[in-house]
Amino acid sequence: MSELLRGAIDDLLGESREWTAKHVPQSLTVVERQILALQHRILARLVGDDGNREDGDTAYQFDRAAVLESGFSQEYWVEFAGIEPELSKAECGLVMDVLDMFRALHLSVSVLDADAIPERLRPLLEFSGFDLNDPLEGAMLAYARYLIGQGKWTTLADVFSEDNDHGNSHAALLDAYRRMLAVFTPIWREVIQEGHARETTPRFVLTADELIQVATAAMHPDRRG
Repeated sequence: MSELLRGAIDDLLGESREWTAKHVPQSLTVVERQILALQHRILARLVGDDGNREDGDTAYQFDRAAVLESGFSQEYWVEFAGIEPELSKAECGLVMDVLDMFRALHLSVSVLDADAIPERLRPLLEFSGFDLNDPLEGAMLAYARYLIGQGKWTTLADVFSEDNDHGNSHAALLDAYRRMLAVFTPIWREVIQEGHARETTPRFVLTADELIQVATAAMHPDRRG
């Protein structure tokens, strides 16, 4: 319960997702220690003396098993050093909302005349990925890459190509995406509700005026106009 409450408070306060000692359990049960130790002993026989870059060699795996069997809790952090902090369901949902939005924007822009959107706003309607240097956006980028790898949101796949640094924006964009979503979501709800009553082809697209509203929201509040 305490861990749950701390996690909720961290989310509310926007605490960093970077790995810290607080993510390492202070203790493990006997069963947990036995399971982990046995897994290390199995790996020790699989990796061999030469080892590999990811799992180490036989001596390393036996050492990890001995630490667990002896209960040296100060050394438990090694077991969890490669585990990333969780990306919450809300954060995962935000990634999917962003991808949904840009898929709709991409389709809408593709059916409009090139001059319907001011040139300075057009780049804002294109998905640029997430910032790998930011802990939260970096985790979101990893999840977005995973989703694209699963064959979803294929219209945005080019953003994750090698030519585009696999979706690394090199600039923090999450705040801009959130502002865009705040404008896009009610507009998109109306688009879905109106459906075939719209005079656009295909039907489920945004008008030029609606796209301009979404693009303008992406701009820093002090730079609009």
